[in-house]
Amino acid sequence: MKVTDPHVNRRIGRRKFIEAWSWPAEVEQFIAEMCEGYVIHVCSGNSLMGDLRIDKYMPADKVGDMLALPLDPEIADTIICDPPWGVPRHLRARLIYELRRVLRVGGKLIFNAPWLPRAPGLELKEIWVAESTAPMNDCGVISVFRKIEQESDIKRRFNL
Repeated sequence: MKVTDPHVNRRIGRRKFIEAWSWPAEVEQFIAEMCEGYVIHVCSGNSLMGDLRIDKYMPADKVGDMLALPLDPEIADTIICDPPWGVPRHLRARLIYELRRVLRVGGKLIFNAPWLPRAPGLELKEIWVAESTAPMNDCGVISVFRKIEQESDIKRRFNL
């Protein structure tokens, strides 16, 4: 019987994943300086950032799925999200729309992924890139958005 290492993701190559579940201290400080008001941290892992931490697998203030947050609409001034980097393409829009749903108009979404999201009602304000020192590695992209429209207006405009 062939034994496979559970930390190696076969879909994206022979990368070995280790438990991290939070950013290094200097990255958390960088993110914390961008936060405003009531902060919800989605996919919080072991991080203590945010007024409300939500994670499906790690101890947090609330257990919740990033695609169906157990929250009322438009309650957060800032949402921090560092989703698993292997989020399938067909779920990416659903994730961004769910984060947008919980964000107040004028609120800020701080999103870390190796892809750049786009969604109606969110205006891209900043992009930060964390370059890897290893050649040909993925890079982290922290994109910062402002919500510019209420959910009801977005749904009406796109007949949703």
